[in-house]
Amino acid sequence: MSQVAAFLLQAQSPDQRVRAAAESELVRLEVGNYAQFVVELVSLLADEDSPVQARQLAGILLKNSLSGRFGTLKESASERWRTQVGSVQRKQVHDTLIRALGSVQGGAAVRRQAAQALAQVAVVDLLGGDWPELIEQLVHPLTQPEAADTFKHGCVEALGYICEEPTVAPVIAHQSNLILTALVQGMRGDMQSLAPSDGTPKESTLVRRAATTALFNALAFVAQNMENDMERDMILRTVMMAAAEPTDWELRRSAYECLVGIASRYYEKLACSSPSNEPMTFIEMAFQLTCHAIQYDHEQVAVQAIEFWSSVADEEISRLEEMQHLQNGTNKGVYLGVVEQAAPAITPLLLQCFIRRDESDDSETDSWNRIAASSTCVSLFAQVAPKVTLEAAIPFVRDNLEPQREWRFHEAALLTIGSIANTFASTTDSQTVMEVFALPLRMLESAQHEAVRDTAAWSLGRLVSHAVTLLDSTAVDAALAALQRALTDSPLVARSACYALIALIESQDESTGVPERLSSAAPPLAAALWQTAIRDDADEHNLLASAYEALISLIQSLAVESARSLAQAYLPQTMHRLEMMLQEPEVAFAGASSEPEFQIETQGLLCGLIQVLVQRSDSQVLETTAHRLVELTLQVLNRNRSAAVHEDAFMALGSIASSMEHAFAPYAAAVMPFVLAGMRNWEAYQVCAVATGTASDICRALEHHFEPYAADTMQVLLEALPNAQLSRVRETADDWLYWRRRVGAGGLVRALPRLRVSQHCSKQPGQHCKCQFWMTIQTIGFWRCVKTFSMRIRVSVNGLNAANKADMLIQRQQVEWVIRFCEQVSQEVADDEDMLRAIVGVMGDIAQTFGPGAASTIRELEWLRPIVERLCLSGRRKTTRETANWAFEVLFS
Repeated sequence: MSQVAAFLLQAQSPDQRVRAAAESELVRLEVGNYAQFVVELVSLLADEDSPVQARQLAGILLKNSLSGRFGTLKESASERWRTQVGSVQRKQVHDTLIRALGSVQGGAAVRRQAAQALAQVAVVDLLGGDWPELIEQLVHPLTQPEAADTFKHGCVEALGYICEEPTVAPVIAHQSNLILTALVQGMRGDMQSLAPSDGTPKESTLVRRAATTALFNALAFVAQNMENDMERDMILRTVMMAAAEPTDWELRRSAYECLVGIASRYYEKLACSSPSNEPMTFIEMAFQLTCHAIQYDHEQVAVQAIEFWSSVADEEISRLEEMQHLQNGTNKGVYLGVVEQAAPAITPLLLQCFIRRDESDDSETDSWNRIAASSTCVSLFAQVAPKVTLEAAIPFVRDNLEPQREWRFHEAALLTIGSIANTFASTTDSQTVMEVFALPLRMLESAQHEAVRDTAAWSLGRLVSHAVTLLDSTAVDAALAALQRALTDSPLVARSACYALIALIESQDESTGVPERLSSAAPPLAAALWQTAIRDDADEHNLLASAYEALISLIQSLAVESARSLAQAYLPQTMHRLEMMLQEPEVAFAGASSEPEFQIETQGLLCGLIQVLVQRSDSQVLETTAHRLVELTLQVLNRNRSAAVHEDAFMALGSIASSMEHAFAPYAAAVMPFVLAGMRNWEAYQVCAVATGTASDICRALEHHFEPYAADTMQVLLEALPNAQLSRVRETADDWLYWRRRVGAGGLVRALPRLRVSQHCSKQPGQHCKCQFWMTIQTIGFWRCVKTFSMRIRVSVNGLNAANKADMLIQRQQVEWVIRFCEQVSQEVADDEDMLRAIVGVMGDIAQTFGPGAASTIRELEWLRPIVERLCLSGRRKTTRETANWAFEVLFS
């Protein structure tokens, strides 16, 4: 056994010391000679004599070293591969990976791991122009009858993983016909093969399954083929043949997954007739297949058959919305009206699935099964074809709510009511809605079976969400009372009661009278929700989170005085509860789960409640509780590493700062290190985004008092902006730059020269594209932030008065920083008119504000005048031409 194999196995040891030592050795080998390490990993992966576990671990480690996991950015991982692994070693890796695809020892698991590793290598090399022969190497065995099924299986697995990578699509698009032919051949395979009696699938069966999955991943590649009648027929018939395969339910499931993808991507092709089976259309063929699968097939196959119709309905909803929002009255899209035609036959089949529930079903798992999929599909059908769906559903509800029926029939009827609730959104028949609403309301309090009461509460929530305007005051009062009583029911029922209460609380339509009734019912309802949250069994069925969310919704929905009264009552209780959890968790969780995950989740929920309570509290209450609030929140940040809890804690801090405004200044020194650490938590981009928002809140609250923290905060922000992981954070960062106005013009400009931007912006012209910064900042959202930053500089510069100018060393440090920043940005956004307008405006502002000396310096910039002149002559927007003409007059006249 090789040294690497031994280390990999030891890294799985339960002995922490052995595990740590092995992991350290693996890191040493990787860092010391990455190319040799990769060669050893791939050799181990292909070695039939090595332990199977070690081979799989080698594949995982190789894949992860290229996929940018474990803190390594994908770009830097790819760059390491390209720069440290030479062509000879790369060729060795390629050949060994291809050989590993045919592995016999270790079976499908090793081949699948080899395929995943190969796909990651392929992503890097194909994008770099290497390994051009790869697709042919993978396709060729699939068209050769004499090739071993094990090798075919590995090849088709690799094709599937490669097609799953969107970045390589443009590189291999010209080989789509080759890929498609091979996959169709693989799907057909040995059509007569049967699984052995012991249930272990034959290799040929594995090939067919993998080829079907690969076709699903390759659907984006076959757009051109779907335009050709014969090729489209070949694709769809092959998929449908696999969906009808009688001996392999896993193959049927994968085939239906393909049909789901086809319905989304190629919806309009469903109406085409099959040249080999005229006059039937593909949707008619799919109708026959899915009707049988929904009723009789394996659970997972049936779910995918239902998903097919959900996908069709989703597509038709989108197309109907597009048609409704058309401005010119023309519609280029195709609307087939498939659901309208199919609903009378499909809906009853879906409703029959509701009755399949039995006592053995585990409600804890909330699994996506035939019942859940059917409910979603019926709801979608109700949006597309409400009348047809309602006509099929009402008789089912009436028949199954008969008193003599078994509990599962009652639950099926209530599930139907909830599923079709959106059909009532457009009706004006309040009498029908009232009659339907009375059914789950009655069953919530009278049903003996827990599942029936649970579904009754859920149905009430659905009806309230879609038809609250048709409910009279008596119905609203009855629902509030029944749901409040249901909070003392089992955790499962109480959770659904919380959901229904949230729906009722958020239906704030003045015509319903709900707001007035909530105000009068708020104190007892809040007390009931608080007691629900501290129940001994609140850790079951996510009841704790549901109760706190309902309480938060209630407080947010109330008028100012009512909400302030609740805040005054529950802020001390919430702080006490959080304090107990931090100091005496065994007391706080007496009778409930002592699992750390549950305790951490509860701390986050309490921070979320604090956020809302603080917003509704008056200043006098905050003055007396601020110190304790901040201290508790910082303890939560300090004691937990959970990203979700950090988000809640940061939002609580932002709420405290916003509510206290300048009075928050004494706490800023203790809080800002935590905020800056959160902004640097780039691996957890949600935390980074929320922390950035908290910084914005604190800045707005403190205004000029924030100046001591401005430079550090701006530095972190500028470090974060080019980070490729943070595209989702940049809009928050953009918003955060608004703090400039609150800090004051002088505070921002004084902060500029202290920022370490030169590491990014000091590249010589022509060299900047080689810098990782300039390679990554072009992601969506970054330039929007830079543009806003440029505009903030404009406002800052214009905001400087004579006293400000005399107080600062403007001519050197600040102006040079801004000019250098704008020059670098202009080189990257030559075609972005909005950005260039902002840059030209900044230059004009500086010249106008700081006088002839600054104007003379700027006038000598070779890069600026061509931009100004171009915008003067050819700016598309009037504001662009006006800004450019003004800047030209200030700078060059």
